[in-house]
Amino acid sequence: MLPYRRAHASPLRNVLIVGAGNGTDVAIALAHGAKHIDAVEIDPRIYQIGRELNPEHPYQRPEVSVHINDGRAFLERTSNRYDLILFALPDSLALVSGQSSLRLESYLFTKEAMAAARRHLNAGGAFGMYNYYRQGWLLDRLARTLELAYGHRPCVDSTVGAGGRFSLLMIGLRAQDAACATTWDPLSRSIPSPATDDHPFLYLQSRSIPQLYLVAIATVLLVRCCWCGERRDRSHKCAVTPTCFSWAPRSCCSRRRMSCSSRSYSARRGSLTHSCSSAFSLPSSLRSNSPNASASLILACCT
Repeated sequence: MLPYRRAHASPLRNVLIVGAGNGTDVAIALAHGAKHIDAVEIDPRIYQIGRELNPEHPYQRPEVSVHINDGRAFLERTSNRYDLILFALPDSLALVSGQSSLRLESYLFTKEAMAAARRHLNAGGAFGMYNYYRQGWLLDRLARTLELAYGHRPCVDSTVGAGGRFSLLMIGLRAQDAACATTWDPLSRSIPSPATDDHPFLYLQSRSIPQLYLVAIATVLLVRCCWCGERRDRSHKCAVTPTCFSWAPRSCCSRRRMSCSSRSYSARRGSLTHSCSSAFSLPSSLRSNSPNASASLILACCT
């Protein structure tokens, strides 16, 4: 209900709802007098469920045009303009690939997507988006993105519940086109930079590889190091097996032919130190102070 209280445009001649789902938001828009609604939903099954089971039967109404499409793709292709554009919980929770942090809706929340939505507003129109935001910085990122796209700060309405922080961000084509109870204010908080089409990772707070990925990669390499060493020991194909690390399992290190009296990788000093009884010399690239030295040495296990 809040988006319609915040929007000043009256009557609502044309409304766009991205993430129409089972039709609840469409029914609410109709109840507030929308003359025409473009309902965009990416999942045909969810749409079908809403068409069959929504008690208001909004998808059967003649004022509603249904588009089974991605929201960003629809914005890029349509020439329609709207009095209200609403992103209604368009969170698929589905990754494009299990090896990435890219979601189906990632390109819907970039700075370029917000600018595209702005271009489709009628004079006096407004844009709104709502969702459950479990992290405050995520809400701040989206608010800053809207500020950059529209040139003024959005309204924010928030309530905290068991599912996280439920928030509505609302912004008018002009500052006076949305009735704010509270205007977003970043105060002195550090705000993550907006997601862009070149870096559409909304849910990564900074431009970095997620720590979980780094831990997983290091674990796989360490296990492979031990496994390769054991195979080489049994087949007697290797004259020397690689050294161990202070963080490697002792069971793995004890099976090496090389005895290391000092084996450690000091993150604090950024150096790799060895004192080995065998005539094993490390390449200069592995004896450097590079923070990638440990990863390089793990890879050396199976070469």
